[in-house]
Amino acid sequence: MYCSPTTRCLDTLAPLAAAHGLPIHEHPLLAPDAAAEVLRAALESIDLTGTLWCTHGETLTALAACTRTDGTRPFPIGDTAKGGAWLLNAHTSLRYIDPDPPQ
Repeated sequence: MYCSPTTRCLDTLAPLAAAHGLPIHEHPLLAPDAAAEVLRAALESIDLTGTLWCTHGETLTALAACTRTDGTRPFPIGDTAKGGAWLLNAHTSLRYIDPDPPQ
């Protein structure tokens, strides 16, 4: 599990981490003011299988605006409701998960 070094992301993942005995790794690229292009490059260059990343709406919005050198957008993220989530993987389609209960 990787998350922004903010309290709200740490608090979001804490119950899941505790329930499964998993560590939480704070990652500066997931912070609200992180460089989106650097995050995009990192997400496209590593195997995300089995990882969970927790970040912020503004980080996702900046990531959605990033383009590859060929002009394509690897993460065409849409609107995200408070508490919503995107399953991101550079090698598969995106999937949105509505918050429960809906906001």
